[in-house]
Amino acid sequence: MAVFAALIANGVTFGAALAATIGTTGAFIVRLLVSVALSALAQALAPKPRSPGIKTSTTATGGTNPQSFILGQYATAGFALAPAMSHGTSGKTPNAYLTYVIDLGDVPGQALTGLIIDDAFVEIGPDVVSEGGTTLFSGLPGWPVWPDWPDPLGLFPRIGEITYGRPVLGKYQGYAWVTFYDGTQTAADPMLLAKYGDAADRPWQADMVGTGLCYAVLTFRYNRELFNALPRVRFVLAGIPLYDPRADDTVGGSGAQRWSDPASWAPSANPVVQIYNILRGIALPDGSIWGGESTGDDLPLDVWFAAMNDCDLPVALAEGGSEPQYRAGFEVTVDEEPASVIEELLKGCSGQMAEVGGIWKIRVGGPGLPVYVFSDDDVIVTAAQGFEPFPGLDRTWNGIQASYPEPSSLWESKDAPPRFNADYEALDQGRRLVADLSLPAVPYSGQVQRLMRAYIEEERRFRRHGLTLPPDAAILEPLDAVVWTSAANGYEAKVFEVAECVDDLGTALQQVSLRERDPADYDWTPADELPWEPVATGLTPPPAPILPGVTLSTEVRIRNQQPLGVLIIDVAWEGGFIDSAEVQYRPTGDAIWRDVGASGAGRFEVAGIDAADYDVRVRAVSVLGTNSDWLELLAYPVALPGLPPADVTGFDIAITGAVAHLRWDPVPDEDLSHYVIRWSPSVAGASYSNAVTLVPKVPRPGTSATVAARTGTYLIRAVDKLGNESLNPTAIVTTIASVEGLNAVETVTEEPDFSGAEVWFSEVSGLFAAASGLFSAAGGTVKPTVKSGLGLVLTDYSEPGSGIYEFRDAIDLGARYTSRLTARVAVARQDDTAGLFAAAPGFFSARQGLFTGDANAADIDVVVEVATSDDMAAWSAWRALSVGDFTARGFRFRAILSTTTANVTPFVTALSVEVDMPDRTIAEADLEAGTGGMTVAFTPAFRGLAGLGVSAQGLSSGDYYEITGKSAAGFTIQFRNAGGAGVARSFDYVARGYGVSA
Repeated sequence: MAVFAALIANGVTFGAALAATIGTTGAFIVRLLVSVALSALAQALAPKPRSPGIKTSTTATGGTNPQSFILGQYATAGFALAPAMSHGTSGKTPNAYLTYVIDLGDVPGQALTGLIIDDAFVEIGPDVVSEGGTTLFSGLPGWPVWPDWPDPLGLFPRIGEITYGRPVLGKYQGYAWVTFYDGTQTAADPMLLAKYGDAADRPWQADMVGTGLCYAVLTFRYNRELFNALPRVRFVLAGIPLYDPRADDTVGGSGAQRWSDPASWAPSANPVVQIYNILRGIALPDGSIWGGESTGDDLPLDVWFAAMNDCDLPVALAEGGSEPQYRAGFEVTVDEEPASVIEELLKGCSGQMAEVGGIWKIRVGGPGLPVYVFSDDDVIVTAAQGFEPFPGLDRTWNGIQASYPEPSSLWESKDAPPRFNADYEALDQGRRLVADLSLPAVPYSGQVQRLMRAYIEEERRFRRHGLTLPPDAAILEPLDAVVWTSAANGYEAKVFEVAECVDDLGTALQQVSLRERDPADYDWTPADELPWEPVATGLTPPPAPILPGVTLSTEVRIRNQQPLGVLIIDVAWEGGFIDSAEVQYRPTGDAIWRDVGASGAGRFEVAGIDAADYDVRVRAVSVLGTNSDWLELLAYPVALPGLPPADVTGFDIAITGAVAHLRWDPVPDEDLSHYVIRWSPSVAGASYSNAVTLVPKVPRPGTSATVAARTGTYLIRAVDKLGNESLNPTAIVTTIASVEGLNAVETVTEEPDFSGAEVWFSEVSGLFAAASGLFSAAGGTVKPTVKSGLGLVLTDYSEPGSGIYEFRDAIDLGARYTSRLTARVAVARQDDTAGLFAAAPGFFSARQGLFTGDANAADIDVVVEVATSDDMAAWSAWRALSVGDFTARGFRFRAILSTTTANVTPFVTALSVEVDMPDRTIAEADLEAGTGGMTVAFTPAFRGLAGLGVSAQGLSSGDYYEITGKSAAGFTIQFRNAGGAGVARSFDYVARGYGVSA
């Protein structure tokens, strides 16, 4: 008798799960099955709770501290690698510089993202600065050497100059510095060697590299007003790099990560990615492995990919925007059992795991899609059954409160808003039964609220069943969802989840433990979010005076024979108490501000900028170290002309099946940014301006791309970092579309009538208001597209903009099928700015302006988009279409015409989409048809059946067979003897057709 149960399920420990596999009698199994079907909340409360605040809240000392590392993003005070040390003088103060050396993790690759000093977050400057040193002046020949010579112009040499690292800004500027090592360092810290290499009691030596250790060196300069005791520090760290198989294109993902190459990994806050790495084992610098040693085969990627993707699903927030559904951060010490860490991570994503035959499964959030449907007729009534409709009040909760580490409160443990429900309390005899949940791995307040709601809603699903199902339920495994329709229990397609299953090897019957589930328990809307304000930390200093003036300008400089864009920020102030200015910038639209620096000088520069819009903000810093409000200058346009990159050479194509592999030689320009690939259906005379974009960006250093194979001309241009394109596109022509067998099903062709709907258009600054449909705006009534001659153009293209043309007809296949859609567009560039008529398409009478155009221009484009439907009523969002396979019943299409140049428009002369279905063959051997015949179902069914062949074995003289009910879904075969009576015979068959019925 084989028993399979969830080994980790939000708190069900390995030991408890192992105990759950003991038992042989049917009655004992039923009791066991009902008892282990715990709610997610009960499982989350099962283990001994860990404090939800950061684990290392004060810097630990001593020589027996366990190794540690960070997963995701988390805070720690670290472990002191050496006692606090001091050196140097400042004015008349001896031992004025205090030094901490703190271990922050014992696995390489962590990154410092934040610093807390004395219960307040501080900002860290971007550049390393030097402090101290002595200016030496030898005077004239024969004169003595004078130390500390005044040297405001920096004309004389300095000795003993100390580099302490990156400065802490704000009130600590000039009094605190930090240097961070990520574990890849190969030499000891030079400042520690210089200042403590000759220390009498604990000299810092050259072999004190800290190989494999992430550690920080902090230096503080004495200031009684700033530090009235030894400074307390905490660090916010981005965790160790982890392997995400979704970023590995050798295992079905997309990207360059490889399990065998840790250098290709990246930090991840995805809890399922973190669990995956723990199960496979995390290597420590000493050569040991912390975690499991599962192989990739033990973790089926279809299951793990789905759970990882579920964690990354965006969730709308009440204040706008979104965040991933589940994230996790955690400080791990290797003296913890890996299973206990996994339990905390699972709690943070409503996750459950199960081990089945050496294979690990995982699910996060609500139940998965049902894999088994049954009714009362399927239940083996002669076997023992168990049913628990309601638990006792001692095992019931109707409210929930949770504590978690709150980053804005210095990562201290904070309580989320509790959730109570008066209706649930009334059902529980008027009692408020509150579960106290600890979520130490969830430093995200919104996610904590979502988890609390899901846990308490799922907790109210009380029903637990233990029952026996027929052998066809052998497909069930723990964590599978099933649907049960039961007249006896009043269930109509009710969802349950398998908590445990027992396979009776003698009878093949399946004993299962089920617990009630409902996907709606995990639904979340911004309206569900409860009001919450983080606890403020520290004191708010008075603002410094407002800066009176900021001026922006740009210029292009040549460095290493390459153009370099420079953004110049001039800051001016007079008098007052302003000591310096602090400047930050960002590309317009980015969320992250980037530091330029802080200085008492009035000019700041940012080198290496692109031609784009930039935001700049400046604030004043007073002589008391207080900051003013930011003065922001938004969307400053930067135009940086420069030389175009070289033309692409070595452009080649290879066709494999339905795929075209494009490759080319790298363009040597140092400021190369990317390549753009376009396509035209023409096999002769195609131009870049009359082609449509196929691949908008292949970043350097890439020199290849894989696209759908299509007859026509592929064109490529290089683009530099200033947006300049190579002067001449490089083209290659192919007449091989594909070697796959395809069957045309439907074609929607718009030309030459173009009688579809002109529906809506993008907002064009200064001309249109943001709206949909047709409306009056500046310039009168505006339509996005219009038929002109034998083609389709933008109605008003006197300014850059775009329009959307919706195809006349949608396609209804009648049922869901998997089809290949191929968009076919022929477009020309219509230029009404200058020149002659010779280069213009269409009829002159339908045209405006002059027609001469640039064959290499890249200022127009046409993108075909598709929306799909399973019922011809509800439609998916629009997505770009070139060539692709889609599973749906219906399709509708639209084309987006766009121009970035005034008085230039795309001129579409051909516009269609073809729906094809590939050839398929289904064959089976040695099927046994009984005396009553046999019905064979094609799985999945064809859309169209081309032919069917049957080969019978063991026929007696006079035997024959009849085929009836032959269709795209299957057929029925009946064998008969010479007398016409049904007989049992075996046979093979081969069916050929096309299409897939979903």
